[in-house]
Amino acid sequence: PASSPDTRYWHGMVYDSNYHKVIVFGGRNAGAPGQALEDTWVFDPSNNEWTELLPSSHPSNRMDSSVIYDSNHQKTILFGGFRFSGNTFGDTWTYAYNSNSWNIVKGGDL
Repeated sequence: PASSPDTRYWHGMVYDSNYHKVIVFGGRNAGAPGQALEDTWVFDPSNNEWTELLPSSHPSNRMDSSVIYDSNHQKTILFGGFRFSGNTFGDTWTYAYNSNSWNIVKGGDL
């Protein structure tokens, strides 16, 4: 593809079964060891294209987050992760593809 995310590992990735897209968040930049990423990308398998999404808010840069897709609520759920500086995260975020929005979960229902 003409546009694609930086090479990375320890990223969060899920398949959004409602919109038939692959969502990728963060991870470790393979070209800059120690750099945790905070970008959101979508891959559309129907046309083999990557698109960088630019939501107004998002989780901070991190790697090794746990990510699942909740098809009932049509949201990606991201939990935790860490940075090489020693920071670990215990926060939970949801991402809605239809509105391109990340929201932190303050407690209670997702």
